[in-house]
Amino acid sequence: MEGHELMDDPIDKMPDVDSELLIGLVEAASRRFHPLHGDEIGFFHPSESIAYLDGNLPHWRQDGVTYFVTYRTADSIPQEKLRLWLAERDVWLRENPEPHSPKQKKEYWKLFPKRMHDWLDAGYGECLLKDAGLRQIVVDGLLHFAGNRYLFKEWVVMPNHVHGIVTPMGEHQLSGILHSWKSFTAKEINKRLGRQGSFWHKESFDHIVRSAESLERIGAYIAANPDGLPMGSYSLSADAQMRRDAASTVDEASSLVSWLPTEEQSDK
Repeated sequence: MEGHELMDDPIDKMPDVDSELLIGLVEAASRRFHPLHGDEIGFFHPSESIAYLDGNLPHWRQDGVTYFVTYRTADSIPQEKLRLWLAERDVWLRENPEPHSPKQKKEYWKLFPKRMHDWLDAGYGECLLKDAGLRQIVVDGLLHFAGNRYLFKEWVVMPNHVHGIVTPMGEHQLSGILHSWKSFTAKEINKRLGRQGSFWHKESFDHIVRSAESLERIGAYIAANPDGLPMGSYSLSADAQMRRDAASTVDEASSLVSWLPTEEQSDK
């Protein structure tokens, strides 16, 4: 197993935890592939080998699978919130040693990973990607090798973060794809702004999609992510926009999202 340090901000140094807790969307794979628009979408296969990349969040890798990825701007979560989050999480982990019950898994997800996503949606930081020109740099970077190095049909670029569903193709690996996206766009955005320094936070969140049902929930989450934002402050892929348009109301779109696993799913 090859290890990679993906984050250099000491406030974000996190102890090792059970990755199934942190990724939250936990389900057993019901079948290996799910056809989506004629493409093969690979799901987690429990009987095949898994690679683990070292970092402050767990990073699982498996050949032929699809990932839900999130990456954020460097200023998207206030440092004081991260300090409190880390302290509370350390206490919780000490008071709740493994193995964890389904109830504990739900509680952990609500208190920690879900709260992190909620902070992203709260719009902290400069939110520079509200600017259409800067956001287009990100979109162009995402799509540059789509269909060649990876399948990438459902995504959203928010004012301070990006969500997407990506399937690496051939010999291409998720880590290289993420590095390419972030490196190219950071350079171009800094050039446009006349700045230097980090634009993106170094570590990304990634989760191997478990099943067709999980894929649908993640797609619904991506489509509903801009709820409440003004038009022109975000960019959605065509597939995500179609999904959003299919919902008759914002509430209907949001109701499709199931962040917390059910009791039955949590046992898997």
